[in-house]
Amino acid sequence: MANYKAGRFAEALAKAKEADAIPGKPAELSRQIHQMIVAYAMQAKDYPSACAEMKKMIAAGEVAPQRINELPCGREPR
Repeated sequence: MANYKAGRFAEALAKAKEADAIPGKPAELSRQIHQMIVAYAMQAKDYPSACAEMKKMIAAGEVAPQRINELPCGREPR
């Protein structure tokens, strides 16, 4: 979170991905980490990572499929 607050979005994204790789997390914590990955990736302008994570969240039933429309997947960012 410190990297994010300092505007170091790519570093925050890397840390969130590290946290996601830790096995045995409660489902709610996993969902929160997935949301952070999407947010950090968007701030870092890493749109492929944001889209990939959102697709994983949709497949896992963590968010509604329409949420993919909030991201620049398959189109130029606004």
